Amino acid sequence: MRNLLRLRFGTTLPRFDLMSRLERYPQGLKMKELSHHLMVTGGNVTGIVDQLVSERLVERLPEPGDRRALRVRLTRAGEERKDGA
Repeated sequence: MRNLLRLRFGTTLPRFDLMSRLERYPQGLKMKELSHHLMVTGGNVTGIVDQLVSERLVERLPEPGDRRALRVRLTRAGEERKDGA
């Protein structure tokens, strides 16, 4: 499975899981929500999101009404990568 993900999508299982979750929520998810959905620590989510942001596959957006929170969503490039384009 891991090798298939690397070959087909050029990614790892944790990154694929995160991008798959975001695909279900076009408006994005807060970091805390991602952590909850993926059942991993906030630190794990932050590390994966940092990598994906640097590759422009996801973006962080301010959360209206909460200056401390950030929302993460797929970029167009992230959608294309996820779809195997």
